[in-house]
Amino acid sequence: MALKSVEEMIRAARERGEFDNLRGRGKPLDHSEYFAQPEELRLAHSILKGAGFVPPEVEVMRELGETRSAIEACDDPKQKRKLLKRADQLKTKLDLLKLGR
Repeated sequence: MALKSVEEMIRAARERGEFDNLRGRGKPLDHSEYFAQPEELRLAHSILKGAGFVPPEVEVMRELGETRSAIEACDDPKQKRKLLKRADQLKTKLDLLKLGR
């Protein structure tokens, strides 16, 4: 069996309609996030993002958002105080991460 070129594989997939339902089909790609990064970091960030890694501050922001949602949903005053303390800790951590850039 002969190996197919990438172009042949893409052409065959296109003919089978495998690209017809892709998100954003027919719209221009948004590269603003990529070009907002310093040039020397773009490739590394793209590779890490593609592999599912995020910068530490993004992870802290995600956790802070989850904690804030838990605070809003919490009815127990003792638990709410713990969550508020955790939110303060996360805000401090986020500030420190931003300073370290």
